[in-house]
Amino acid sequence: METIRLFLMKNEIASETLIFFSLLMGAVFSYYLCKRIMLPMIRRAIFRTAIKWDDLLIEHRLFDRLILLVPAIVLYYGCILVPLFAPVLSRVVHIYVCLLIVRVVNAVIDV
Repeated sequence: METIRLFLMKNEIASETLIFFSLLMGAVFSYYLCKRIMLPMIRRAIFRTAIKWDDLLIEHRLFDRLILLVPAIVLYYGCILVPLFAPVLSRVVHIYVCLLIVRVVNAVIDV
């Protein structure tokens, strides 16, 4: 264990790569957590209401698309942990969020 710690202290790229992959795993975990726990709760709450337009949002998978924002938020706020990859990662996340917003707006317009 000591040799791994010394290696990571001497090699900045290896340590930041390890942190970056840990951040990616955290983003994937947050997505599955929201998809398996939050989305069913949202669906149950919406189907209990008497309003019909919110059922249309479920049918057009709006909330499925909104949940894709969660990993982007995790990656965006985790950029500060990897200063070596931060400029590229933040730009990629911004592009991803813009594309996702277009998909969400398209889903709302389809309703």
